[in-house]
Amino acid sequence: GATTQTEKSISFDATRKTTKNTVSSSSNLSESSHKKTNTVVNNSINRANQDGDDFKGISRTNSTSRTEVGSRNSIPSLEMTTIGYKYSLPGRKVECPDFSISKNKWAFSIVPEIGAYYPLKSLSTLETNELFVARKDQEKSLEGLAGSLYLRAAPKKWPIFIQSGISWHRHTEQMNLKYDYTVKDTIQGIISITVSQTGDTITTIWGDIIQEKRVYGQKKVHHSFRLVDIPIGFGIHKSIGQFKVGIDAGILFNINMTSNGRLYNGDTTFAAIDALPTEVFRKSVGMQYYAGIFASRSFGVGELYLNARVRFIPQDFTNNEALIRQRYQFTGLYLGYVINL
Repeated sequence: GATTQTEKSISFDATRKTTKNTVSSSSNLSESSHKKTNTVVNNSINRANQDGDDFKGISRTNSTSRTEVGSRNSIPSLEMTTIGYKYSLPGRKVECPDFSISKNKWAFSIVPEIGAYYPLKSLSTLETNELFVARKDQEKSLEGLAGSLYLRAAPKKWPIFIQSGISWHRHTEQMNLKYDYTVKDTIQGIISITVSQTGDTITTIWGDIIQEKRVYGQKKVHHSFRLVDIPIGFGIHKSIGQFKVGIDAGILFNINMTSNGRLYNGDTTFAAIDALPTEVFRKSVGMQYYAGIFASRSFGVGELYLNARVRFIPQDFTNNEALIRQRYQFTGLYLGYVINL
């Protein structure tokens, strides 16, 4: 009987040691996996702490990760909880560019503008004659006036703007004709008389008498142009203290051009443009280009600016059939006021 109890005791102890070793081995594996999980979680927590994220989601996922590892004790389970952990973190907000037309993202304004410009004229002809020489020497361009109204849109986060509207320009040409010439005239008259000693007329001879008359003076005659355009422009600026300095450029579509007045027609005569047998000037000069540099400053409820601008007009003002071709480029100063809507 003693022998049997001893054998059972030894068998029980061996079984207990085997079981203990197995449990200890499983525990060690569990602790090893658990430590790895904690390391992954803690590293992720540290990264989230640097990004300033919320820790509530981390704590929940941390607990879930421990439960998964403790219960299943497998690497795939760890990967799944790690992936779940990553997606459970509140992500950093990423703002994508938004170009939608919204008043929250764009600033809209009305821009009235007035200006004065000088038209740079050039005359050309295929055949030089007195008419061309007289106009080139004595005809000059006068300063023009301009007025425009734009609708401007500018993104609030960028120092740029786009604008479009309607513009009006008018300038005049002045022909300051100075003339000085001699006119010869022939009349019939007595060219010779023969008188006797007693005073009696004996013979009278009639013939041509040539007379010269000097004609001189000065005439000022004008003709003018009016242009109506639709401008489309783009501008960019930079703030320098209380001022903004920038450049703008764009295109203009001429929708109408009218001309009136009188043109020099030779000698001392002038002819009305409407009465000429052929149409001298165009009804439109098509597409044009402009560029300028401006400075602005806040004034009242808006912004006041001064713009030095040039305008390039590729098309002649005259028709192709005209003997004298007339072309312009404009340069001027423009004053505008930006009224925010």
